[in-house]
Amino acid sequence: MKFYFVYILRYRDNSLYTGITNDLDRRVNEHNDGKLPNAYTFTRRRVILEWYQEFTSPNEAIYFEKKLKRWSKLKKEALIKGEFELLQTLSECRNATHSDYNPTSPSTALRVTKTITMNKKYRIGQIVPSSNVTMETEIPAIFRARETILPERFTFHSSRMRMKKVTKEELEAMDAMSLKCAQELSDAHVDVMGYACLVAIMSMGRGYHCVSEVNLHQETVANDFPTPIVTSAGALINGLKVLGAKQISIITPYMRPLTDMVVDYIEHQGIKVKQSIALEIPDNLEVAAQNPMNLLEIYKQLDLTDVDVLVASACVQMPSLEAIDLIQAECCIPVTSAAVCTTYEMMKKLGIKAKSAIGGELLNGNY
Repeated sequence: MKFYFVYILRYRDNSLYTGITNDLDRRVNEHNDGKLPNAYTFTRRRVILEWYQEFTSPNEAIYFEKKLKRWSKLKKEALIKGEFELLQTLSECRNATHSDYNPTSPSTALRVTKTITMNKKYRIGQIVPSSNVTMETEIPAIFRARETILPERFTFHSSRMRMKKVTKEELEAMDAMSLKCAQELSDAHVDVMGYACLVAIMSMGRGYHCVSEVNLHQETVANDFPTPIVTSAGALINGLKVLGAKQISIITPYMRPLTDMVVDYIEHQGIKVKQSIALEIPDNLEVAAQNPMNLLEIYKQLDLTDVDVLVASACVQMPSLEAIDLIQAECCIPVTSAAVCTTYEMMKKLGIKAKSAIGGELLNGNY
């Protein structure tokens, strides 16, 4: 994954410089090397890297750099020091028509309503099968749990693709509708977009999540609002790699042929699947009706010897969130799900800390 960095440098004369790069170490070295004698930076070397923020979207990075360049030096200093209360105060309107403006009040300069990060609200877009009723509960639940420990806030917005039975034919027909859904969510200017059906992506062939993510992103570009894209298939693969998984076991609600296809897809990405359980539930609403606490017994059918990660649900429609932390406490290895990995990837795309109060190892804040 490629990253982009918005950064602030401090020069020898104590002035600050804001820039953007895709290689932070190289760019700082270039500033210090002074290759351009006529540049602003040349006579002010050496520089110190004071602050940076990582982005996965170049458009988001460019937007933030332009915004940061317009800030006063006082605001940049507050950001560098993490003084978010002061930063909020400095961001308030200072003209005499502002309802809270009171230049004679000694508290004006110190008044704080919220920190700047608490003001940030993200729109989460979800492309979901018409019969999926779990992605719109589990993923928001993880984000809501995050809100109890971190300041950012979230709203959720969905567009649906028609699908009732989990068959290869219906899945392929449904996938063709995803582009229209991306257009609709792009109209709402969502900050990240998640494609919810893991098996729909995997049924289209090995590595198809990469193709799907590009196609969906192009729809948002064409709609003049480029948006980061997450597919649950790609998110599961990436989440397993982030956890360092070489060998896993999985539980799916699918029929055995679809489960074997999922196994093949994962193994093609370089991760061995030791065992898989196929619950063989063809109806998508019946999948959603499963009691997640049943997984506490189902997973015991698996031999977890030499297994690095257990995927408690390789399907965003099969509920598992309530059981993940309990299973992890019992089996003492990382436990995750397609929904957890999708949420993790959404947080990373947003450039925020991938952490929640629930969701197992992947969302403990260490990754």
